[in-house]
Amino acid sequence: MILVRMLWNKLFFRSKLWYRLSGCIAIIVLVGCKQDHEEFELVGKQQSIQVNIVSPDTILLADLPDSLRPKPIWLENKPTPLKIKIPKTGSSGRAEFHPIFKKARLKPPVEVEAEFSTIFQNYSTEEGVAVDLISCSFADSKGNLWFGTFVAGLSKYNGKDFTKYTTAQGLISNEISNITEDNQGNIWIATDKGVSKFDGAGFTTVYNQSKVTHILQDRDETFWFSTYKGLVHHTTNGNTLYTKNNGLSSNRLHTVVQNEQGELFIANENGISIYDGQKFTHKTDEIDPKYRPIRQIIIDNNQNIWIGSPFGLAKVTKEKISYYPVNKKFNKYSKTYTFLDSKDNIWLVIRGEEILRFDGSNFTSINPSRETENNEIENIVEDASGNIWMGTNAGIIKYAGDAILNIKREQGIIDRSIRSIVQDDEGNLWFAGNSEGISRFDGVHFLNFSIRQGLPTQIFWAIETDRKGNIWLGTTNIGYGGLIKFDKESFTILSKNQGLASPQVYFIYHDQNDSLYIATSAGISIFDGKSFTNFSDRNGLVNKHVFCITKAKNGDFWFGTAGGISKFNGQSFVNYSGENVPDDVDIKSIVEDKEGNLWLGTYGKGLYRFDGDSFHQFTMQDGLTDDVITQVALSEESDIVIGTNNGIAILKGFDQKRKLSDFQKNSESLHVNVNNKISNSELSKYVPKFEIYNTSTGYQIKDVNRGQRGIYLDKKGMLWIATGSEKSGLVRMDYKELSKNKGAPKNTLTAIKINNENISWRSLTLDKDKQENTIDSSYTVDASISEEISTYGKPLSSEERLELRSKFKDLAFDTVSPFNSIPQNLVLPHSQNNLTVEFCAIEPADPKLVNYQFKLEGYSDSWSPPSNQTSATFGNIFEGDYTFYVRSQITGGVWSEPLTYSFTVLPPWYRTLRAYISYILIFLVGFRSFSKYRERKLIAEKEKLEETVLERTNELILEKKKSDNLLLNILPKEIAQELKETGSVIPKRHKNVTILMTDFKGFTELVASIPAITLVDELNDIFGRFDEIVEETGIQKIETIGDAYVAAYGLEEETAEHAINCIIAAQKMLSYLEKRNKDHKLKWNMRVGIHSGPIVAGVVGKKKFNYDLFGDTINTASRMESSGEPGRINISDSTYQLVKHAVKCECRGKIHAKGKGELDMYFVK
Repeated sequence: MILVRMLWNKLFFRSKLWYRLSGCIAIIVLVGCKQDHEEFELVGKQQSIQVNIVSPDTILLADLPDSLRPKPIWLENKPTPLKIKIPKTGSSGRAEFHPIFKKARLKPPVEVEAEFSTIFQNYSTEEGVAVDLISCSFADSKGNLWFGTFVAGLSKYNGKDFTKYTTAQGLISNEISNITEDNQGNIWIATDKGVSKFDGAGFTTVYNQSKVTHILQDRDETFWFSTYKGLVHHTTNGNTLYTKNNGLSSNRLHTVVQNEQGELFIANENGISIYDGQKFTHKTDEIDPKYRPIRQIIIDNNQNIWIGSPFGLAKVTKEKISYYPVNKKFNKYSKTYTFLDSKDNIWLVIRGEEILRFDGSNFTSINPSRETENNEIENIVEDASGNIWMGTNAGIIKYAGDAILNIKREQGIIDRSIRSIVQDDEGNLWFAGNSEGISRFDGVHFLNFSIRQGLPTQIFWAIETDRKGNIWLGTTNIGYGGLIKFDKESFTILSKNQGLASPQVYFIYHDQNDSLYIATSAGISIFDGKSFTNFSDRNGLVNKHVFCITKAKNGDFWFGTAGGISKFNGQSFVNYSGENVPDDVDIKSIVEDKEGNLWLGTYGKGLYRFDGDSFHQFTMQDGLTDDVITQVALSEESDIVIGTNNGIAILKGFDQKRKLSDFQKNSESLHVNVNNKISNSELSKYVPKFEIYNTSTGYQIKDVNRGQRGIYLDKKGMLWIATGSEKSGLVRMDYKELSKNKGAPKNTLTAIKINNENISWRSLTLDKDKQENTIDSSYTVDASISEEISTYGKPLSSEERLELRSKFKDLAFDTVSPFNSIPQNLVLPHSQNNLTVEFCAIEPADPKLVNYQFKLEGYSDSWSPPSNQTSATFGNIFEGDYTFYVRSQITGGVWSEPLTYSFTVLPPWYRTLRAYISYILIFLVGFRSFSKYRERKLIAEKEKLEETVLERTNELILEKKKSDNLLLNILPKEIAQELKETGSVIPKRHKNVTILMTDFKGFTELVASIPAITLVDELNDIFGRFDEIVEETGIQKIETIGDAYVAAYGLEEETAEHAINCIIAAQKMLSYLEKRNKDHKLKWNMRVGIHSGPIVAGVVGKKKFNYDLFGDTINTASRMESSGEPGRINISDSTYQLVKHAVKCECRGKIHAKGKGELDMYFVK
């Protein structure tokens, strides 16, 4: 319908009558056909979720039989629990051994300093980097990252693709030492052979006399090159070289920077040279020799100069030099690299040894993950989001800050796999492991406890604290498992022998009244310090296998089990299970949100929301990373944090399901918070919005463990995540830090394709004057060849280039934009009206968290649904002017301003203005010629019409005669005349008419023995001769019925000879058959019956006239025929009386006739 509207507007408001008429026809055709352009469909069909109102079962404890009512089990009546004291540090005396593990000698716990490892993300040749040996890096003004290599040229990274540039495209060398950007957006590249400038189209060599180590654009927009031959000043007038002869302390230079006063500071082998525009001064001997030679200097926002070495940092001012030593000894010969970030931190990299961050007072060690700790870092760059990118000898590593940190066993924590986490009143975090023991973390140190400190087991699923500061542990060790009380001095084991329902404990909840609610494999145990009271499925629980517990704001307890959930208020259980609720699912976690809704994590069936009346399910089809959910928790912002086998998902809220026409710029208007009072029925009209943090989105988080509070929010707002992966270990996630840099991304177009083909646009033939204005003759390699290499991976041959130009010869455009090679003011012929636009947000840090919306104005005015799709294809585009819009948003952030791209599609030749003018001229000429032709034709037609009228009159007369004859064949003459004149016939009574009837003997058997067509041909031949006979004798044929032939005489006029004529006709019929039988194989034997008497005759029917006879005379004639013999004429007495004077007859006497009795009959001799 969009095409129809476009065509209608264009035709009826911009064109003349003929244009409009043609357009109307086109509109009718288009409406009748299938539309080519449908509005965009939603990405991923939104699942229709069945929301069922549930009717739970309620079981009152008071209604149970006395034998099933739970009763307290008093500790005083049970065996004394085992108590194991922890040895104290510094205690003397005889060595103590573990009472359960006899050979294990008990030892006091030892504090271990905690080490956090930062998660680094790797980028190598597998991700598209030119080569893994990264020599330098740079972030341009648009947000792109540039990486130079030692052997493979230059790579640009925009978050979507790495684009490579080498000497094949015009670089002076593939060994890159420095990259910078000038004020016009050109990229300058220092190499071992000189300097290249890249304007986005081609490379120009601006210096080629020696190796250049660094490039600076000064305040006057001229350039300074640090080389191994001195300092080069590059201006539009040429290059000027400064050496020791001009005052430099050394010709071997490394970096050059400029302060606000315009002074240049040059790092060299002997120290720092300072150039004020007139002369050089030096700082050499006053710099500690440990910091020389100086290969790199940086300048901070206070205009201080900083130097790095393996011994620390040195700050150089005009007044003094200050030193900031590191507190660790490194190899004094190690190379260093320094970098100033946007927060004024100075990074000091001791290559191959350490990454340090200096905040002005202290150094912080950035511990890389195991996968990157041995990489030698050569350079650092910061992206627009504050992420640090490090070029190494093994590719690129990205440091996203301290928002996500790892702690592994080798970094102090006791266990490589943590199951449960809790924080005590003193702020210490306690971690219960799955194989080694438990750890306490005070923020600096770990204090670890294992069997060596007295633990009866090393496998824990639950941990909890009480108001007295005790730590309670739940184990699943059947032999020595159960509930363990840890009072900081000893471990006390409470198991089944003391009344616990089962030694397999999965969850412990400490209530305000100091009771413990304990989830076990055999139900719930409530422990008040003196007794256990146990509840299982026999006492009202929905299922005895209980895995999680939560207490709602109204005081009710909720228990998640292997077969549904139970609510417990102390007096009764309310159970939710069966057809309409989470049945037969392993509920691993329950949490209540701020509005009182329950969120259930299941092991294999996704996430459930319970609003008090119904359950609403969310699965991978709704955006979850996995349907195996091990943890559900609340973030500091009260978002729902979901732990899965594939990382974590954070449910931020819900967007209302919309039609495409509903997508507006203000998308927040249709958003609701995750904490809401909307019913599940109403919520089914919304789409959940998840943020995903796992390896697929660049975060080393996966395999979140089962256990009590495996995702835990501490008092500082940090999320602690227990994972089962050795790569991630225990993860600390600072979600506020992670989500703070979510501004609007910058968007760019990366390619324009026609008919889904990549095109090197500069290789297409342009108008000569346009070529002169857009192609720099000083390019080392022609810009078109450079683009061909970027587009196709190789330069095209002459034949391939000619073929490309021939294929797209009808395309037109003004210029090609730099860097991404996008044709401007593109005009497409109608034969090439399929266009693909590729785009991306320049977001190197988190490209997988970016969502896009796009639309093509004039094609579809609706925004596409948000998705991570980075290309849009539009096919069979109707002629007109179009503008493409694309905008982007980092998940949870704001939408960017739309990026636009305009182009035009030409009409096919038969819909051009020239064609329409031709149509009009052809129409006018044709109309004139047609008028003349019509005039001559009318005259000829008039003459011919007169002849035709005469002919038609004669034909009508002839046709009338034919119709009269046809009517006479059906009706008697006087009857036919009456019918023509009046339109009806009055029935008439005839006093004396003779009826003739014939019939063939054995006709039924004959029909069955011969083909139907033979039968019809035979009858047609015989009855045709009978028609001739009756016409000769003046008899009127009435009808034929099957093999019977009926005729009558005396209808038109009464005559005494009517009976004799019928006998004559009958004799001729028999004679004809006798002769015919001699010449034909098929023999016909016919009976003839004749009777005379009164009848009534009339025409029956309105459409198909039927002239018929009525009366007993017809019946008697039929009896004469049936009572006769083949080859004989049987007549009645009445007929005999009429013909006896002229015809000899043989009396047969009285013959019985059916329905008539005895009748006198005669055979004609």
